[in-house]
Amino acid sequence: MAVYLNHRHQPYQGRLTGPLERFLVIPRYAFRAILDSRLFILLFTGCFAAPVFGLLFIYLSHNLDALQLLGIKPGNLDLVGNTFFLRITEIQCILSFFLTALVAPGLILPDLRNNGLPLYFSRPVSKPAYLSGKLVVLLAIQSAVTWVPMTVLYLFQSALEGGTWIFTHYDIFVAILGGSLSWILVISLLALTVSSMVRWKAAGSALLLGVVFISSGMGEAVNEIFSTRWGSLGNLIYIFEKIWEWFFSYNTSGSIIVVPASKAPQLPFYSFWLTLAVVSGLCLALLWRRIRAFEVVK
Repeated sequence: MAVYLNHRHQPYQGRLTGPLERFLVIPRYAFRAILDSRLFILLFTGCFAAPVFGLLFIYLSHNLDALQLLGIKPGNLDLVGNTFFLRITEIQCILSFFLTALVAPGLILPDLRNNGLPLYFSRPVSKPAYLSGKLVVLLAIQSAVTWVPMTVLYLFQSALEGGTWIFTHYDIFVAILGGSLSWILVISLLALTVSSMVRWKAAGSALLLGVVFISSGMGEAVNEIFSTRWGSLGNLIYIFEKIWEWFFSYNTSGSIIVVPASKAPQLPFYSFWLTLAVVSGLCLALLWRRIRAFEVVK
């Protein structure tokens, strides 16, 4: 910024903000608006019910005195292992989706509706930086209710087990990170894309829910009509169930140590990852087209 003193141009002598500081402006103000929502705070708090139950379950499974006091036989509690962490990870990921459906429409939609993008891009903020700043918000919120509390459960279990449990079961931690981060990235891109296509926040949330849940029903209808299983690729929940089961179904030596809840996938496993790659690529292409530094008036 230049200033004028005595009709002579004087260059700005103050401190220039760095790229990281400019980038953090976008998520900082987004978080400020999100945390003002009481509904978000209520839902966000409720998302920790399953991890708290998990902590209690792990504690009871290692405390014989507490089990006797409650009248529970130790054999009635399954050992904490891959299946235990798989089920809680599935619950947390689904809950994080509802949080995303609540938050995502308020990230890009107001900027598009109020023609605010030219104001962003007239400053030293690029399109990748803008999209990354919005994406960071969803990544942080979903991480806070998925792999972060699951990591706490994993560390709590390893502390009570002692010895080398944390080293012999590091595959569980890898599964927690892999399963959660793949879900978070795809859902975040999908949520931002959907929110950029509508004009009202409520419509954005409804459309995102419809894309995930209605498409699953359509996929099953295709399976029934054409007697095939390829329609299941339209069901994101089904795809991620298979991916989560794959992550948690193998130990470090590669042998199966947990029986998945559903039957073995009838589709080639690579088709699940390929579908997620296609969905992510389409979302990025649509976002890149929608986010622009000008307004088209017809």
